[in-house]
Amino acid sequence: MDLDGVALKTVMDAVESSFHIKSKNQFFIWARGDLQNIFPHEVMISFLHDMPGKKTHTDTFCGTSVSDKLFDGMLCGDDGVMNKLMGAWRKSPGPLVMDENSIRIVIGEDGMSILEKEGIDHLVSHGMRDTNENVMSFFSFMRIPGDVGPRQARLLEVLVPYLHRAMISAVAVDHENGRDAQPCGVIITDREKEVLKWIQVGKSNWEIAAILGISPFTVKNHICKITRKLGVQTRGHAVSRAIELNII
Repeated sequence: MDLDGVALKTVMDAVESSFHIKSKNQFFIWARGDLQNIFPHEVMISFLHDMPGKKTHTDTFCGTSVSDKLFDGMLCGDDGVMNKLMGAWRKSPGPLVMDENSIRIVIGEDGMSILEKEGIDHLVSHGMRDTNENVMSFFSFMRIPGDVGPRQARLLEVLVPYLHRAMISAVAVDHENGRDAQPCGVIITDREKEVLKWIQVGKSNWEIAAILGISPFTVKNHICKITRKLGVQTRGHAVSRAIELNII
């Protein structure tokens, strides 16, 4: 499927703006802006494997509320939904365009129940492989309005190389700035450190939101990302782990 002139110009504008991405925050802004204009979606989960550094960077970019269970189910190791989707994609010649039935076959009933609770019954995924067929990056898009099909597949074929390059640029610059100097490949952003420090002194989500001038939902999303990155289950454990790693 070829893109028409208007769509192609929109794609090329987004591609051009992607070359200016120099941080995770800029990537997030681009993903929720230029990328969203071309490829509407509410949830994107990205995977980037840093071969030389032997690190895996996983991030979520959400434009709406999703539960912590979705992230846990998507990212929980070899049995996670993301890993199973990646395995299916490696066997495919191009992007994965999946409806409820095809998703269920790949991830099983347990994985499907996680997605169904979040109103997710179709998704589109694509990534980049090296010459040895190793996965270098993988992007999965969910809560896409309307039906999915050849148009979304074609768009991802065009866009994913630039998504991959932009994510590498964001990770590389954050590394140069010392933001991932923590052990175990843990990357805690400056905003997440602020949230951790306020948790440490006993502030609630509502109080942290008021202090930082953001919404309680945004605070909850930060805490979800923090606990996942640090491999803990609770706010208290997150603070303890962050202190142990000299993050705060």
